[in-house]
Amino acid sequence: MAGRQCTKCGEVKRLSDFHSRANHRPNRKVDRYYNGECKDCRSVYMAARRTRYADQADERPLPGSAVCCRCKENLPAAAFALNRTRQRGIQDTCLNCMRDRKYGLKPGEYDRMLEAQDGGCAICKQPCARERRLSVDHCHSTGRVRGLLCQNCNAAIGMLKEDVALFFRAVEYLSGGGA
Repeated sequence: MAGRQCTKCGEVKRLSDFHSRANHRPNRKVDRYYNGECKDCRSVYMAARRTRYADQADERPLPGSAVCCRCKENLPAAAFALNRTRQRGIQDTCLNCMRDRKYGLKPGEYDRMLEAQDGGCAICKQPCARERRLSVDHCHSTGRVRGLLCQNCNAAIGMLKEDVALFFRAVEYLSGGGA
């Protein structure tokens, strides 16, 4: 049995009891690294950390600004998602970088798409009614980004399960065809 000794509790445990990380090398060789502390000790530590920061959340004011760990820009705290379990009370990555990373957008691509859509939703052409930005619409099977949608149009596509036939049945129903 391949084992490892936990640096916290000192017990010798199986490798599957430790979090691992793969380091992919350019020559396609994959090296696997294991954390020093076991999953049990790590979860106890993280639970205590979340509790400690959550208890301090109401006493701790949000910073006026912060540096995004991805784009390295100093931005106002409003540009970050709230996360009271973190020490600063906000995420380390700004909302723009989180969105771009999630959908595979290049820096500035969201703004270029928004400009190409004349600042509005790709379907209803209305600008975003709230302080929220337009949602990045993407095909769930291919991951390809299609455009920017307001919350209502994005929800409508989701409710129709991205099924074109279902959409045309809805159009026929609304056009007076009925059931």
